[in-house]
Formats: sequence, structure tokens, C-alpha cells
Amino acid sequence: QDCWEWVVVVGFGRRIRTFNQEVLKQERMTAAPRRNVRLAKAILFVLNFFGWALGVALFVVGMLLKFMYHVDDLAGAKFTYLHYTLIAFGLVVALVCTVGLCGAAWENSCMLGMFVCL
Repeated sequence: QDCWEWVVVVGFGRRIRTFNQEVLKQERMTAAPRRNVRLAKAILFVLNFFGWALGVALFVVGMLLKFMYHVDDLAGAKFTYLHYTLIAFGLVVALVCTVGLCGAAWENSCMLGMFVCL
């Protein structure tokens, strides 16, 4: 029995469950914070993905306005720098969300700290 317990611990990284009430209570108390961390990681990942997609969409719209529709020729003086603003803002948003996305995916504290500072 000790041999099988060692195989399970080394091979699967788990202990064999015992049905001792104190051990089960301890496992339930330590499982809740792990679930909360996984939930926070998933929420951060999804929100950063949507932010990254928004940044890429802004960049694409800015490039379309610049090269396909020639907004600077059509709009006059009002929207002269609109496409440049969209391109720059889209790149910045996409870059910041990429740092947050990678930090959340790899649980890298340096990237998450840079994401928070930006």
C-alpha cells in the first residue's frame, strides 16, 4: 500500500484521499482560495482578450480610414488627425492588453505589475 501511495503522489502529484473528517475539512478550506484565484485569472484573461481585440479593431479602422477612404481628403480640417489618433490609440490599447493577457496566462508577476502600472 505504501508503494501505491508513493506512485500516486509522484506520478499524479496528489495524495490518496483518506476519509478522516479533519483531513476532509482541511482540504475543503484550502480548495476555496484556489478556486477564487482561478476565477480571477480567468476573468482577467477574458477581459484582456476583449481589450486586445478592441485595440486591434481600432488600429484596423484607423488604417482603413487612412489608406482606403482617405479621410484627410474628404473631411476637411475637422478630422485631419482622426486616423492617426485611432491607429496610435489602438496600438497602445493592444500592447497594454497583450501584457495583461500574457501576465494572466503565465501568472508572471512582472508582467502583471507592468500591466497595473500602465
